Amino acid sequence: MTTTTILTVIASAILIIQSSARIPAALAELFRACQQVIIAARELKGTAQQRNPARRDECIHDTAAPRRRGSRRQRSR
Repeated sequence: MTTTTILTVIASAILIIQSSARIPAALAELFRACQQVIIAARELKGTAQQRNPARRDECIHDTAAPRRRGSRRQRSR
């Protein structure tokens, strides 16, 4: 190995170590940001349910309704 190669390897190792030291802080910041989005979504959901309680019940009943099987042609026969 030449001196240039050794210096390049050492410099690369230092850069990688410095960058990897930033990863936990970046992940923590990302987690905090996601947590704020989740909290805001919960608040929005709660507000929407408080303003439209009847509408929420309608949606629940609509999805719980049984579905018909077969196409229109099959039902008309």
